[in-house]
Amino acid sequence: MLTMKELLVILYNLLTVLLPSIGVFILSNRKMQKNNYNMGKWHALLILIFTIYIFGVLLFTGAGTIFELLRCDVAGNIGRINFIPFSDGFDIVSNGLNILMFVPLGFLLPFIWPATADFLPTVLYGLSFSVLIETSQLFTTARTTDIDDVLMNTLGALIGYLLFRFFVRRKGPEKQEYRSCRESAVYIFAMFIGRFFLFNELWMAGLLYGF
Repeated sequence: MLTMKELLVILYNLLTVLLPSIGVFILSNRKMQKNNYNMGKWHALLILIFTIYIFGVLLFTGAGTIFELLRCDVAGNIGRINFIPFSDGFDIVSNGLNILMFVPLGFLLPFIWPATADFLPTVLYGLSFSVLIETSQLFTTARTTDIDDVLMNTLGALIGYLLFRFFVRRKGPEKQEYRSCRESAVYIFAMFIGRFFLFNELWMAGLLYGF
């Protein structure tokens, strides 16, 4: 069971992702209101779900931050990049988790932003987000950058998209013409950058544990 101090670290981590997401939502909502269109509570709930999901991915993958970059030997980490797929064999558990982790991305993107509701945009989003995370892991000492993760993450996004297509055929698409492909990219990038520049785990741990 997590202690109160551990929960505070997680809450701090969440806020560094949540605050940029709220900022993007407010700006996007104002833009829509100028065009006499109100996003509504349903869209706000979907954005919150998407934000929590992105936070979970960044937390689970240990995406790097600028504070880790300042302490890390990036040049040494570059030499540890694996560009050869499955060079150490196929780890069913690890690869399976990497696939499952990106299935929600492939489903949520076209569900919230119908402009991405096509094979190519969804796969490119999965690929780009995975590459962004793997690149940031060069700034850490506990994580490695591996092409296997990128491939499995992208496959997970594709599976999520296929599940979305099945869902749409059964339920019918919802009219959401105001939600653009660009908006989804802004949300993801803002949340990643927010955490990259705001989350200083050592500072928070020192504050809580006194070292």
